[in-house]
Amino acid sequence: MIFSTLRHLQRLDRSREGIPGEHWAAFGAGLTLLGWAGRAPSPWLRAAAGAAGVVLVVRAASGRDGLWSRLRRESATPRLSAPEDSGAEAGIR
Repeated sequence: MIFSTLRHLQRLDRSREGIPGEHWAAFGAGLTLLGWAGRAPSPWLRAAAGAAGVVLVVRAASGRDGLWSRLRRESATPRLSAPEDSGAEAGIR
């Protein structure tokens, strides 16, 4: 029951358009929770805030438009190589 609900939510998340700045907001919220986790009065609140902070930071990095997917897209796009230096610019003949 729980796993089917999670899979359904993942499908809904994949099918929607990305919101500009969505991953930056998740990253900021995660860092805020991680910072608050160190000052929380209860060990249970520290653990919950720390876990939620880590989840949000990982989500920001690994989501559809996150850092890891952008790096994968960048490394997959072919680039034109720079022309070889023939030495003419350096005055070598």
